[in-house]
Amino acid sequence: MIKPQKLLMFAVLILIGALLALQNGKKDDQSGPLHGNAFSLDVEKIRADGLRLYNGACIQCHGIEARGSSFGPPLVHEIYKPSHHSDQAFVLAALQGVRAHHWDFGDMPPIEGISQTDLAMITAYIRHLQRKAGIK
Repeated sequence: MIKPQKLLMFAVLILIGALLALQNGKKDDQSGPLHGNAFSLDVEKIRADGLRLYNGACIQCHGIEARGSSFGPPLVHEIYKPSHHSDQAFVLAALQGVRAHHWDFGDMPPIEGISQTDLAMITAYIRHLQRKAGIK
């Protein structure tokens, strides 16, 4: 049986592929998450938007480039590699909060006023940082 997390990831990949096919040739289009559409198809724009959103919602606890701080753990860490904490785990932690289970920083509260689209971009940014650090 396919795990729901893998099924969700597969569905998202298919959707992104379909959107890429539809958007082919629209490089100057000002659509995307900051302009009213659910997805931006430009990977660099997703990373830039993810960085901006991360800096607004996560940096206080998880530090610059997700390296951690005295208030929260590093997200660029083997514990958070995709095979141990799925993208959906990041989304759920931010939306619902999470009980402390790997670190001694205390429970993470839900992040108020953040959308699933914003969290998808933040997660893409974190995954980018993890790949740069050799975490796969």
